[in-house]
Amino acid sequence: MADPTEDAPEPAAVLGALQELLLGGPPRHTRRQAADQAGVPVAEADRLWNALGFASVAEEQVAFTDSDVTALADAFGLVEAGLIDRGALRTVTRVVGQTMSRLAEWQARQLLELLTRNPGMLAGPAELADFVARIQPVLEQVQLHVWRRQLADSAQRLLGTAGGPGDVVVAGFADLAGYTGLSRELDVDELAGVLEEFETLAFDLVAEHHGQVIKTIGDEVLFTVPDPAAAAELALRLHERSESLPEQSGGAQPAEGLPALRIGLALGPVPARYGDVYGPVVNIASRLTGLARPGTVLIDQQLAEALAGDERWSIRRLRPIAVRGYHHLLASRLRRAG
Repeated sequence: MADPTEDAPEPAAVLGALQELLLGGPPRHTRRQAADQAGVPVAEADRLWNALGFASVAEEQVAFTDSDVTALADAFGLVEAGLIDRGALRTVTRVVGQTMSRLAEWQARQLLELLTRNPGMLAGPAELADFVARIQPVLEQVQLHVWRRQLADSAQRLLGTAGGPGDVVVAGFADLAGYTGLSRELDVDELAGVLEEFETLAFDLVAEHHGQVIKTIGDEVLFTVPDPAAAAELALRLHERSESLPEQSGGAQPAEGLPALRIGLALGPVPARYGDVYGPVVNIASRLTGLARPGTVLIDQQLAEALAGDERWSIRRLRPIAVRGYHHLLASRLRRAG
């Protein structure tokens, strides 16, 4: 009986064919040739290439496609049109590279799993081309629509709040208590499932309360919410929903569900830059999260004052706390009234 792997294409040939299909053709240009054809100084092209997260290539290595040249020319067209300066272009390129790299890494792993389950897709160039032709337009359409929707929502939100350099919002962190110990008890797939459940819960609830997830950092989520009352409700619902996950999932989750969460909230001006936020308010929210006990919400003095008088909340002021960067941090524990 013939070995079914005898006629299988070499991995290098498959990878080369996949690259050509995704990039519209084979590599044709060296670094200098690509930069010259795009009308961009080689040094600037190298900086953009590195900002995107791609490894440097040797001077004579043919590694760039025609689409790379077009993208490089289009990017510098923004500079020539006066829409952005060169320094900002490098920063934007780095942010886009980081964001797309994470998305591409996940998609590549999904692709590998799919091809492993369906080896016939790699039977030859024709099968591979058919697969890419079916999946690539769908991915591009979905990603483009999501970007347009996010751009529309962000513009509406910024126009509604004047989009100043330090809009007054609530910055919050939520993290999984005991994550380090959990990582020693669960295997890789189980741990990934816990993180996926946590991120799904956080993203859903933040969106429901008209907030924005800024980023995830390991077992922690950073978010902002414009309205103090909505931020308080969000934090408490995060606790409540995380505790009820085993019942909601019909037993699909581990019996213990998610680990208890720790949440810290702070109110004040929060400068934003390239999709990220920073400043003292963000730092205070982070410190409060580290101080919070599992299953609790700690808030700063400004948010406590903003929520005072609202009968929905019970706010208990704590003793002043000394933490890194703040020797007299005033914090309160937030609970539902009653």
